[in-house]
Amino acid sequence: MLDDNWSGLNMAASSLSPTALQGTTSVLGMMWQCDVCHTGNICDASSETHFLALILMAKVNHESLSPSCEWNPTKIHGCLFHHQ
Repeated sequence: MLDDNWSGLNMAASSLSPTALQGTTSVLGMMWQCDVCHTGNICDASSETHFLALILMAKVNHESLSPSCEWNPTKIHGCLFHHQ
């Protein structure tokens, strides 16, 4: 289940300092999960300037994975992280 991955992902994301990311290409990602249907996934954007794109990607992703569940942004929870 997706809940099992939250703690490990948060630890990995918080262990990356800004200086560790200097000079490397990193991707902004968001792990999300819906409280209603318990569907979740990970979306990536090419840079921090695409933060709002992550929300739209999560919406489209949610609609394709769980078409019977109506999108409700107050029921979606997520975690932002950088990875390479």
